[in-house]
Amino acid sequence: MRTRRFALLHQFLQYHVLADSQPVAFQLLSLEPTYPPAGQLALDMLKRLSSPDEVVEVLLTRHALLPALRVLRAHPQLRVSPLRFLETAAALLPSAAGAS
Repeated sequence: MRTRRFALLHQFLQYHVLADSQPVAFQLLSLEPTYPPAGQLALDMLKRLSSPDEVVEVLLTRHALLPALRVLRAHPQLRVSPLRFLETAAALLPSAAGAS
């Protein structure tokens, strides 16, 4: 039954029965652990809402550095701290203790 409800929600979003909004996108992100396609639906919605700063943040949270840099390159007006990218990159590196 739950799977059917997620499928119905997916269709509502896909066919724009539900209006795009940041609160809906963030709610979708919270559903991602239970329903993985919700994450991509949320990113697509944020892109349609012209919220590239939010898209970059979501991508960095997912450790998707290259896609986040591509969004940044496409929107040069965005001001994202380089430190945010460095912290994300550092989180991807094996720990110094484990590397020895």
